[in-house]
Amino acid sequence: MKDRLVAKTTSGRVEGMDDRGTIAFKGIPFAAPPVGPLRFRPPQPPPSWDGVRRCHEPGPACPQDSGLASLRYRASEPKSEDCLYLNLWTPALDDARRPVLVFLHGGGYQSGSGAVAVYNGAQFARHGAVLITCNYRLALFGFLYLDELFKGFEGTGNLAILDHIRVLEWIRENIAAFGGDPENVTVFGSSAGGISVGALMASHRAKGLFRRAAPMSSGPGPARLPELATRVAQRFLDIVDVRPGDTEALLALPTARLVLIPESSSIPDRVQSEPRDSSLMRALREVAGGHPTQSVVDGIVLTKTPLEAVAGGSAAGVDLLAGCTTEELRGSFWKLTAPAPDPDLSAGAHAIPDEEKYDLAKLFDHNGHPLQEVRRVYSESLLAAGRPVTDRDIYAAASSDGMIMRTIKFSEAQSLHHVGTYMYQFAWPSPAAGGLLGAFHGMATPFIFDNLHEDPSWEAVLGAAPPERIAAQFHGALVKFAATGKPGHELLPEWPAYEVGRRATMRFDVESRLVHDPERPRRLLHSSG
Repeated sequence: MKDRLVAKTTSGRVEGMDDRGTIAFKGIPFAAPPVGPLRFRPPQPPPSWDGVRRCHEPGPACPQDSGLASLRYRASEPKSEDCLYLNLWTPALDDARRPVLVFLHGGGYQSGSGAVAVYNGAQFARHGAVLITCNYRLALFGFLYLDELFKGFEGTGNLAILDHIRVLEWIRENIAAFGGDPENVTVFGSSAGGISVGALMASHRAKGLFRRAAPMSSGPGPARLPELATRVAQRFLDIVDVRPGDTEALLALPTARLVLIPESSSIPDRVQSEPRDSSLMRALREVAGGHPTQSVVDGIVLTKTPLEAVAGGSAAGVDLLAGCTTEELRGSFWKLTAPAPDPDLSAGAHAIPDEEKYDLAKLFDHNGHPLQEVRRVYSESLLAAGRPVTDRDIYAAASSDGMIMRTIKFSEAQSLHHVGTYMYQFAWPSPAAGGLLGAFHGMATPFIFDNLHEDPSWEAVLGAAPPERIAAQFHGALVKFAATGKPGHELLPEWPAYEVGRRATMRFDVESRLVHDPERPRRLLHSSG
């Protein structure tokens, strides 16, 4: 009986377990532990082992501050720099050559793991696919650019992306033993995970390792030039008192010195019992002019920004399914008042800045559209949607559109090189706080995994009875896309490919429907006037 749960990999045999009628493997190493001399190095193949490795528990998550993540996405497993492990669900260990999907978790490249409850892949396996989640190096572990400051270091500004590529290489080498097809791989991810999908589409290092891509709630990510990335790294070295070129001191740094602590965090540090210090995050933000960790146009992993590369045809031939929630950033501008059903949403409305601080000029001063026109277009749109029209509502909608428009531009760029490009909107609003938060960032995740009840903490934002039909439609679209390159199926209206003339977009809601060029007046505001 146990033999049916054992598969052979290039490193050794692994034993899985039954998960509701599917076979799950948790904690398979896809690379050597990036510790000691392998810290800040590209991922290497995992060492071999004798016998059968029991893969019933996920591997450690990358060290991180627990205060950075929502309760629903917080990594609960142990944290360690030895974190390069994957989890896999399959219907059977046979030679059926099923479509393979690889999920890259979000968390702003600062937090999270592939073992979060809502990422359970049993539903994908039940529907005829192989699903993989993985951990990867976060924050400074995955993006500290040291190439210019230390001899022999290469690709350090994109180690997280190289970790993703190593997962895809592991799949090519091993997935046939798990009933998967190495020639039919779909990589998908949400938020920062979706940004990684864009980076993989841009990188020549990932070419040929996947056939389809589905970034969710993430436009193409920015990528720093080496000069700025080096200044950020130099500031870090100054703070931790390590001289450029002193590899021994760099590798001897305690793990806790590399963990970024948010200034507002109040949750105890789970990396070590040292006092918490948010000054590192603050100092690196000041040098970076924003987020301290992101990809680097290093000429090794990325030769251009993801948008520039895809616009130039770097992913020609890769099927694309991309989309966002309709109110991505709305949740950032409203917090539920106490007593709140979810501590992550309980700051209290009085803590939000006054409405006059929502300065639209910051969003639109670059494209020539008069603010009077901006206010008119958004006011009409919000009124038509039954939303109140205040400065805060307008600013929240315009900020959300910033992410949505980046996704549209990315899809436009890909559609010029490949007809197999599709777009969607996730429009069903959270019932929390009387619908105040709308269809906010990250809300679509339990629907795409068809795991509406996997984690009780989601009830705070989904309600007690979220619509199962939307989950069947949304999840089913990704399964069909992974299998055929087309997301349309029997539970949905006809879904044509996206092209700049008609801009066909599937809108997932209680009554899902196809729309053309949704919110066109708002879209035009985000182009040059």
